[in-house]
Formats: sequence, C-alpha cells, structure tokens
Amino acid sequence: LDVARLENNYEMNVAPVDVSTMLRNMIHDYTRLCAEKHIIINADIDSDLIITGHEVSLRRAVTNLIDNAIKFTKSTINITAKRNNLYLIIEVTDNGIGIEADNLSQIFNRMYQTEQSRNKKSNHGIGLGLYFVNKVINLHHGTVTATSEPQVKTTFTVRLPYNTREE
Repeated sequence: LDVARLENNYEMNVAPVDVSTMLRNMIHDYTRLCAEKHIIINADIDSDLIITGHEVSLRRAVTNLIDNAIKFTKSTINITAKRNNLYLIIEVTDNGIGIEADNLSQIFNRMYQTEQSRNKKSNHGIGLGLYFVNKVINLHHGTVTATSEPQVKTTFTVRLPYNTREE
C-alpha cells in the first residue's frame, strides 16, 4: 500500500522532522530485539539534526534499512547521522554477508532480489523494501546508495538536503 501511494504521486505533508530524536528513539526500540539476537547496535547520532520532510515515511525507510541489517549481519550494526555541509547523511552498516557487486546496481529496482544466501528462506522478502526506501528518499530530493564488501560489510548511505524551511 505504501509503495502504491508513492507510485501514484501521493502528496506528502512535510514539516520539520527532528531526525536526531527520531533515530535515537528507533535505536532504543531495536535494542531489546538486537540483544535477543546477540547483535550489537552502535549509534553515533549528532544532535539537532532537523530537516523538512514527512516523518512517517522517513521513519519507515530507515526502519527498512535497519531491519535488513538485522537480517543479514553477523554481529554488529552501526548507525550514524551527521550533517555534512548542505546534507544530512545517515549510514546503516552491518558486518554481514554483503551484496555482490553485480547486484549493487539493481537492489533499488522494484521486485529485485539478490540470489544466493542473502535471500535464504528465513530472510526471503518480496523485493519492495529497498525500492520503497529509494522512492521515499527521492521524494525528499535525496539519494540512497549502497556499498558492500562481501563477507565483510554493507553500508547504506542516505543523503538528504539539509534545510529548515518547508517547500
């Protein structure tokens, strides 16, 4: 339903979003789940990161990235949020199985799924999660990219324009 709304030019009501507080609350919510799965979740979130956006969709997009990190990590997830000149940069890194280079250019396509063990039966999705993330970030005039070293780490980087005015 969320994807259908985004594809049909759903109007997002934007307002100031305190991304620092949003991310800290999300990480707090994930702490118990990660502990149960023996996953360490580290956070380095700058204070007062406020942008104009749609908080619900931004939260869902970041939640998707964290959920994927939990599925595929071996033991550790790092989440950072910083201001870099005109952009807010959010990174979600896991030390899991990674994504092969051939798949990196396609992972944000609708219904795309990587083959191999990244989609083992217990982690099987339908290929809409990263597509949704990409749509949400694009609607906020930002970008999302992924880098990966198979069997070492994968990092998803969200870059959003840093602004404090409504558009």
